[in-house]
Amino acid sequence: SAEVSRDRPTLDESKVEEFGCELYWDTYIEGEVITAVTLQGRHLYAYTASNRLYQIDMQSGRVNWLFDVGLPLQFADSENPLCVFVYPPRRRKDFGRYDELFLVARDVLVAIDVVNGSELWRKRLDFAVSSPPSASLTHVYVGAWNDRVYAISKEDQSTDWFYRTDGDVTARPAAQGDSVFVSSRDGSCY
Repeated sequence: SAEVSRDRPTLDESKVEEFGCELYWDTYIEGEVITAVTLQGRHLYAYTASNRLYQIDMQSGRVNWLFDVGLPLQFADSENPLCVFVYPPRRRKDFGRYDELFLVARDVLVAIDVVNGSELWRKRLDFAVSSPPSASLTHVYVGAWNDRVYAISKEDQSTDWFYRTDGDVTARPAAQGDSVFVSSRDGSCY
């Protein structure tokens, strides 16, 4: 029943020091209520009640960009609802791909450019998503409440394949090279 204040809170630096901590920076996002934060690489991501995602620089506390998701973020209450995929450096001197951030908002899978926060693509999913996304060089993987894990192509956003387990896939799939590891509520790892 308590009302959330959107005013800048006061910070008692003596209390921070009392706990043996040191304040490096303090970032206030005016008019927003932050509902989830997660750390990915060199950046902190803050998600707000108004369905916006902010990328915050870990060194300065500066907001790098804002992405208006427009829909409630799935798995915002989990440890990490986002997936950042960093492309390996190329040996050739051709155009590289941009590092990507993936999230699920309701039934939509969204790909965002990590550097500038622009939307790369979005795909409405025709199944109920049950796990945060994971990514490899070529695909994004998501678990579903229909006992399956799906592989969505980064190139054309088609569903390249799915694998059915004997239980719901609620944990984030783990992707490494050409392998994807999936745990299921059936008690098995695939």
